Amino acid sequence: MKIQKSRKEERLNKLMTAFYDYIGECHIDNICAETENLKEEIDKIEIPETLDERVYRYINSVKGRKSRQRFIAKFRNTSSRVAVILLALLFSLITLTLSVEAFRVHIYNLFFTDHKEFSNAKTMEISDENNAISGWSDYYFPAYIPEFLH
Repeated sequence: MKIQKSRKEERLNKLMTAFYDYIGECHIDNICAETENLKEEIDKIEIPETLDERVYRYINSVKGRKSRQRFIAKFRNTSSRVAVILLALLFSLITLTLSVEAFRVHIYNLFFTDHKEFSNAKTMEISDENNAISGWSDYYFPAYIPEFLH
């Protein structure tokens, strides 16, 4: 009895599987026919070229934002590493300067020596006769203006 019952269930399962396969194939056929009808309707629709231009501009702007974000991320990563290296160099320079007399003297001489050519500011009085811009007697203006700025 049990054997007959299991055979009957097995046949019923095979029959249901075949039925579901048939239903699936019919559904696929319906979808294919529907897409063929829709394809004809879609082909009839005219798409303006400005839409393509707008889409391409949008895609390029998104790519630009992504590349900018990657650049900023790389810059942050690199700048933090450079900052750590510079800080280590600064601390080592300060340590050397404070501990070794020879370095200290060289550093102090660098700051306190008078380099006449580079550390002095010169002012000149320009008479009104040589005044290049008339009416600017009470204003400061450059004494020399390059040719390409005239």
